[in-house]
Amino acid sequence: MITLFLFVVQRLRKELSLLKGYISGCSRLEKEPEVKTKLLKKIWPRDHLMDEKLADMYSIQDILELQDGHIQNLLRQIRDAYKEHVVKSCEVCLCYYYFFFLSVVLMIWSLDAF
Repeated sequence: MITLFLFVVQRLRKELSLLKGYISGCSRLEKEPEVKTKLLKKIWPRDHLMDEKLADMYSIQDILELQDGHIQNLLRQIRDAYKEHVVKSCEVCLCYYYFFFLSVVLMIWSLDAF
């Protein structure tokens, strides 16, 4: 059972890591620091959960909250808030999001051509 919880948390952390790239590079958020602060406060003091380099590291609190599902719910809420900004609220992030998506599709398509 704990393996399933860990798999879910790792997947959510990967999604957050990808979304973090959009948030940290968003020029619109630089002009609206209150929105950026609000988004960053959602993860603090657990910003290690979004760091791709620390993907296999967990605090003791994270491990304790793994089995009761609290950390999964927290990560889902944060992911949804970040995704809301990237996909629905910010035209800049949405453009980057679609550009990245098309790049991946074209890369896969070009690999299949050989």
